[in-house]
Amino acid sequence: MGPITDTFGRKTITIAGFMLCGVCLIFMPLFSFNVWPYLYILRIVQTISLVPLINTPMWLDCVQNKSMGVVGTVIQVTATCANLVSTVASLLLSTQVNVGVIFIGFGILTCIVSTVMIFGLKECAPTKKGADEDKKEKLREAVV
Repeated sequence: MGPITDTFGRKTITIAGFMLCGVCLIFMPLFSFNVWPYLYILRIVQTISLVPLINTPMWLDCVQNKSMGVVGTVIQVTATCANLVSTVASLLLSTQVNVGVIFIGFGILTCIVSTVMIFGLKECAPTKKGADEDKKEKLREAVV
């Protein structure tokens, strides 16, 4: 993951993965009747496309050291609320419309959000947060 984000930037990789996930959601109902191999391929691509979104520590570069705990908490609370809202919305919608329409709707929403992220998310240059670690290592060497 590191060399890819170093080459293309964290913002580009995150948004591209999110957009690809949305496209996979849109195509999933179209290939649901032919599970092997198309639906499996879509699920694999969707899972791989979410890896940069989950594993890219972009917020670490954009947040000051003093605010990291607050931002981490906000991210976790937001993720939990989003999970709850999407589950309730999916259950309520599934009684009214076809499940395929729900997949397409969430896929379109994901693509819209990723397009907004292009303009709203800034590319933060990686900062050296390990300066304290360097000091601790020098102190350990001096003691030994």
